[in-house]
Amino acid sequence: MNLNRCLLMLFVFANVVGCKSYSKFSIDEHPTIKIDSGLLGIWKPMEDTDKSRASFILIQSPYDIFRVAKWWRGLDSAGMRSYLSGRNLRDTIATKMFLDAEITDKEAEFQGSYSKFTTENNSVYYISYFDRHGKSMEDFNQWSAFYSKVKDALFLNIPYRYIPKDSIGQFLPSSFQKEGFFFVKIININPTYDTITTAIVADTTLKYFHSSEFVRRAVEQHADDPTFYSDTLHFYKVSGYHVSATEAEKIANGRR
Repeated sequence: MNLNRCLLMLFVFANVVGCKSYSKFSIDEHPTIKIDSGLLGIWKPMEDTDKSRASFILIQSPYDIFRVAKWWRGLDSAGMRSYLSGRNLRDTIATKMFLDAEITDKEAEFQGSYSKFTTENNSVYYISYFDRHGKSMEDFNQWSAFYSKVKDALFLNIPYRYIPKDSIGQFLPSSFQKEGFFFVKIININPTYDTITTAIVADTTLKYFHSSEFVRRAVEQHADDPTFYSDTLHFYKVSGYHVSATEAEKIANGRR
């Protein structure tokens, strides 16, 4: 499978054209492994030789997401509206943080919501995928994800959602929608955290399990079996910067 197909399967196609190897349940019901700060930053796939695509992945922390809401809250009304216009509306997680911040008038309440958000999500990564600089909605995708440890291996639980379309391109009713998780095994992270090797779990039976307990058992049983996985991707870290998606885009594409 070529690089573009690989990337899109991992970060786009799983949520657009449907993924057969998804699970209705995550490996663990709730995140328990704290964020590894070494993963935060800007990553690019080593196999990507098409420079025109300008693809990269930005991994952020809960603080990065909420930080912008704190800054935005200090703007006047015109500044708030201006910041939420255009490309920023595509960042659905951050936009929700902004709107929550607008509703919360009292500083103490806002600080409380900030503390609650970062505490409850201190095991959650926010992954943004940019293709062709992420200039349009089709070239930008964002997920929350968390680690599960199975045996001695780490797996990312990445949300999956697929809404099929009919023959004229219209989305079908919600009863046709599929959602759950797909899993990415971390095969290796080098000691300096500048390269990472991943593999996509390709087991098509996971969707039939009815709880995280059974999903975990299946992953544990096959964790060391090479046929349990499909494509392997290698990423290198462009920068440890992870605060702002706008600035990350400049760094990733050599404009800063």
